[in-house]
Amino acid sequence: GVALGVMALLVVLAVMSGFDYDLKDKLVGTNAHVIVEAEQGIREVEPLLRRVAATEHVVGVSPFVTGQAIVRLPDRAFGVVVRGLDAERERRVSKWQEYVVMGHLPANDEEAVLGVELARFMRAAPGDMIGLLSPADGTLHELVVSGLFRSGMYEYDANLIGLTIPRAQQMFGLEGVVSGLGVRLDALERAEEVRHRLAEAVGSAYTVKTWMQLNQTLFDALKLEKLTMFVILTLIVLVAA
Repeated sequence: GVALGVMALLVVLAVMSGFDYDLKDKLVGTNAHVIVEAEQGIREVEPLLRRVAATEHVVGVSPFVTGQAIVRLPDRAFGVVVRGLDAERERRVSKWQEYVVMGHLPANDEEAVLGVELARFMRAAPGDMIGLLSPADGTLHELVVSGLFRSGMYEYDANLIGLTIPRAQQMFGLEGVVSGLGVRLDALERAEEVRHRLAEAVGSAYTVKTWMQLNQTLFDALKLEKLTMFVILTLIVLVAA
C-alpha cells in the first residue's frame, strides 16, 4: 500500500508538472511574459524601450503592432489577427523563430509569415501571394508568404499573420506608432513582481499586463486543476499512511 501510494504520488506529480510547464510554454511562446501598452499607441519607442530594458529581471524587449485585417480569397473573405514584429528583437522575447517550420520570418515589408493551419486553409505555401485588406482605408496589400510557423496552439496557427512593423503600421494607419512593447523575463514566475516595477518605471500613461492577465481563463483553469490535484494527492498520502 505504501509503495503503490508513493508510486502514484510521484507519477501524478510528474505528469501534472509536465502538463503545467508545456501549457505555459505554449501560452507564452508567441507572446511576451509582460506587455507594456498605451491607449493611443506608443510614439516615443526607443526611450521607453531603454527604460523597460533597464528594469531588473528583464532579458529582452521588442516593439510590436497588432490589429485585425481581412484575407481576401477568390471565393471568400475572412478576418485574421495581424502582428507587426521586429524579427531581430523578437528572437529575445518570443519563440516565433523556433516555431518556423518552413521559410523564415518577414525580412522586408513585402513578406508575411502564416500559421500552418491558416496556410492549409488558404492553400498557400512560401513564395505564394496573399491579399490583406486594410481596416483603416480598405486598401488591398499584396504580400509574399516568406514562411510558415507551428506554435502548437490552434488559435494562433489558424488566425495569426506576421508582418514587419513598417508594413503593419501602414496597414493600420499608425505611422510612427507601435501598439506596445513585449517584455521577456529571466523567470516566468516573476511576471507579477516585474509588472509592479515596470508600472512605476514607465508611469501612469502606460498599462502593464502579465501573461496571466492576458490568458485569465486558462490561468484560472490551471489554478483549479492544481487545487483538485492537491485534494487527490492528499487522499493518496492519507491512504498510503
